[in-house]
Amino acid sequence: MTVLPKTPNGKLDRKVLNELSQRKLKGNVVEDALTSEIPLSPAQNWLMNYFDYPYQWTGYTRFLYKQPLDYNLFNKALSILTDNHDVLRSVLVNKGEKWQQKFLPLGQNVKADFYDGSHMEHEERDREVKNLIDKIILDLKVDKWPLWKVVVIRVNGSLYDISVIGHHLISDVITNQLLFKDIWKIYRQLILTEDIKLEKSKSYRDFILRVNEEKKNKGLEFVDYWKKQFPSEFYSFKIPEDFNLGSNTEQSASSEMFILDKAKTQQLLTTAKKCFGTSVYPILLAPLYKMLQRLYNKSWIVVSHRMNGRDLGNNIFFQTAGNFAINYPLGVTIGHNEDWNETVHKITNAMNGVPMNGISYDLISDSLPSYLYPDLNLASIRSNYLGNRDMPQYDIFEFSKDDIDRRYSHPDQKRISSIEFFYSIVNGELNLEIEYSKNMYSESTIKHLGSEYMRAFMEMISYINNRKNPENNSTLKPLSLINGSKKGGFLSNKSVIVTGGGRGIGKTIAIEMAKEGAQVAIISRTAGELEETAAEIKRIGSKVIAITADISSYNDICDAVKKIVSEFGKIDVLVNNAGITKMAPFTDIKEEEWKRIVEVNLFGTYNLCYLTIPHFVKQKSGKIINLGSDSSFIGYPLMSAYSASKHGIIGLTKSLAEEFKANNIQVNAICPAMVDTNMAPGAFKKNAMSPKKVADLVLFLSSDKSDYITGEAIKIFGKQDMYWFGSQHIPALRAALSKR
Repeated sequence: MTVLPKTPNGKLDRKVLNELSQRKLKGNVVEDALTSEIPLSPAQNWLMNYFDYPYQWTGYTRFLYKQPLDYNLFNKALSILTDNHDVLRSVLVNKGEKWQQKFLPLGQNVKADFYDGSHMEHEERDREVKNLIDKIILDLKVDKWPLWKVVVIRVNGSLYDISVIGHHLISDVITNQLLFKDIWKIYRQLILTEDIKLEKSKSYRDFILRVNEEKKNKGLEFVDYWKKQFPSEFYSFKIPEDFNLGSNTEQSASSEMFILDKAKTQQLLTTAKKCFGTSVYPILLAPLYKMLQRLYNKSWIVVSHRMNGRDLGNNIFFQTAGNFAINYPLGVTIGHNEDWNETVHKITNAMNGVPMNGISYDLISDSLPSYLYPDLNLASIRSNYLGNRDMPQYDIFEFSKDDIDRRYSHPDQKRISSIEFFYSIVNGELNLEIEYSKNMYSESTIKHLGSEYMRAFMEMISYINNRKNPENNSTLKPLSLINGSKKGGFLSNKSVIVTGGGRGIGKTIAIEMAKEGAQVAIISRTAGELEETAAEIKRIGSKVIAITADISSYNDICDAVKKIVSEFGKIDVLVNNAGITKMAPFTDIKEEEWKRIVEVNLFGTYNLCYLTIPHFVKQKSGKIINLGSDSSFIGYPLMSAYSASKHGIIGLTKSLAEEFKANNIQVNAICPAMVDTNMAPGAFKKNAMSPKKVADLVLFLSSDKSDYITGEAIKIFGKQDMYWFGSQHIPALRAALSKR
């Protein structure tokens, strides 16, 4: 073991230390022994493209080991560890200005750097160990092996100061935890026996090959997804900078801390999770998205997210050493005074809809336009949930807050975000640390963001408590009726459109939805009938917009949708109910009459879908319920135009359901037989079903209970025969029609 060298004056001899370090750090890579070249992982690719040479983005953990240490066994443990984790054998090569990587074969002889620092006082040794760590970090080169180093400083015979240093190209926080656990497990087994039983780790190489196979197969699909989420630079969300005092570098970094007490934190981890039925992270995000909507008076909010990147979905999780960390932007439309439950579930659904849990964004970055990548171009704030960050408690190890999972970046290196929200649980308390650049934002701006976040968080906690104890707040009583409207109904805070809302099925649907707390926009050609429906909805206590328009007119519907979004702030449910019919022999019906039926029934539905779906895509949620008919399946005689239009409704429904499934949009059709309305022939009314029965099914498909139903055409016949008339009825029907 080398003694930390000193000069005759008692100072650390940096010249000798430099020579020792160079000898220890020198990699000896045999090209012929390397595996074949493979691409970088998404995280590695982001690092190499975002930062500039020499890519000094590194981390280290320093701790005390409070037992005697066998140097030979410890080195052997490092070699076994390197065999078990292929990323520790990673070598980066630059071929034609493009970085790739290879892996050294098994059997690498790995040794820690051992120094004797027992002759130094504590403060001097601490200072020089930090200098040594800095030097090792600066000497790590992306194209030299290894990209990691272990340094052991002997304090005395039963106390060692150990530092594990790793380049972020091959490590992240989870990696550090995995390697720490494995190295001491191996070392302990070596002390007890030569028989090492270590569970073989998943391969980092396999992960890279797996995700690049996804890129090969679904790359175009991923590109299309991200372009649809952010069609242009106008879909970004930026917080105005206070000033420009220089570049956004690590040297300019500062931070502010905000802490939530243990009682409220416990509510977050227990009551809130139960209330919203989701994990902690979307719940933490809800106050952030709402706070930004309120502060900047914008409904489209974009926040970037830093995730572990190990989850490929379909129960494929790589609990593997390596740098998996990925970043991706998430835009969500937040309504004014939106219900907290709705906000949490919007965020949850939006995150669940991102391909490959966000890995896809970095994976296909080379195919995205410059405004869309990297995520800093779309969002000022990046969010990062670190989980539980309590100091590990061991008998033989001692960690300090300042030296665990420390990130090192060169002072002149650019930062990876403008503002970063770090969430962690420390000693049972939620810590929010907001890191920012002093060259861009003032301390007061950041403190205001943090304070407003905490205020929104406390509002959410109050909401949860009122849901838990509804007697504390009459507005949240789920079954209490105010003027007949369920203010806590399952459509509370939902905005819906019902076409043909002036009479019949449409009127019944609109009224029943209002009773469940929805604000309703009704569209029809007949103003008088609309006003009657609107008056009933107002008496119920719900907000209503009545719009006179012809649904077959694209311009009319374009204006109508703009008005609805302007007044309601959003659209959640679209019910395409309006339709017309006419019974007539095929050879007798005029061309313009036949065409008019198709224009209203089919093209009217198209117009509403075409103009509403972009809003659903932006907010990552929406439900469309199209009214078909039994004529969607049965070619009744004398109803050729109606049957053709209603068959078309089914095709449109199924096509849209599949196309927008990834956007969390459900599209379904309801196909009733005869309903007791003015459109039903009098002779068949006795068996016709009530419009309320159709409305009941509409309510179900509008609720979150139908979130996993899409592309369905649901038949409801009631007590009627499926074929209520056929060829045998034509003579009687012709006679009846001739008398009209």
